[in-house]
Amino acid sequence: MADAVPGLLSADWAGLAEGGPDGHALVHCSLAAGPEPELPDLAPLRPRAFTAPDGTQYAICPIGGPEDGAWVLVVARKDAPPFHRTEVFRLAQLVGAAEAVLGGRGSGTKGIDLVRTS
Repeated sequence: MADAVPGLLSADWAGLAEGGPDGHALVHCSLAAGPEPELPDLAPLRPRAFTAPDGTQYAICPIGGPEDGAWVLVVARKDAPPFHRTEVFRLAQLVGAAEAVLGGRGSGTKGIDLVRTS
């Protein structure tokens, strides 16, 4: 999904971030992300768009239920207008569809390989 979303939302790159004690870190990125892009603070974890201090435009959508707030789909673009609310809504719909295929919305992401490379 992270590889396809930039083309759907006219973004530069997308990635899957996993939460931990020190915040979120990218575990998979589309090729255009470059080497280890830095993430701003993603809180609050809900489908939304925001602008980082460096001017990068972000759209994020958590994956799984509230108990699984560790996974977030992150989409970014530079030197472009902010993400429109319809783009954020489209991102949330895509995540919802992926959750339905992978085991159902609200059932969590435990046991699902979100970053399978094959």
